[in-house]
Amino acid sequence: MNQSIWAYKSFEWMWEEIALNKKINHIDINYNRFPDNTPDTFIENIENDVEWRDVYYISDLSNLYNLFENMGTIYGLTRYYSDKVHVIIPFIPVWTMERVDNEWQIATAKTLARILSSTPSAERWMTRFYTFDIHDLRERFFTSDNVSLKLLSAM
Repeated sequence: MNQSIWAYKSFEWMWEEIALNKKINHIDINYNRFPDNTPDTFIENIENDVEWRDVYYISDLSNLYNLFENMGTIYGLTRYYSDKVHVIIPFIPVWTMERVDNEWQIATAKTLARILSSTPSAERWMTRFYTFDIHDLRERFFTSDNVSLKLLSAM
């Protein structure tokens, strides 16, 4: 199989089970911190686990403190010659704030959609994002045409 998978720290249990059951390569990514607490992320074994592969990454945006670390990993996966990058986001906390009810209010869902939209494409295909239990189909079109957003149901 020409596929690899990795998950952010909080979802390691999930990728381990998928990788073992589906016999998919797992990617080793080291999440460290510099002394000032900024992310120091390193993807091990790029040549064997990322280059020219379909890469799946289970991202955790439930705590936006991790946003930079997650997006840095996703951007890195797209830039290191992966064929396709599929990003699974089980939960997006700000996605429920998609409307502006009062003047000067910020639609945080649109803000995050802009961040996701700036994700580079992989070598053969645009980056695909998958998220669960968003039941407003309009939100599918919040992102630009640079990425694909697929809404799934866990029910």
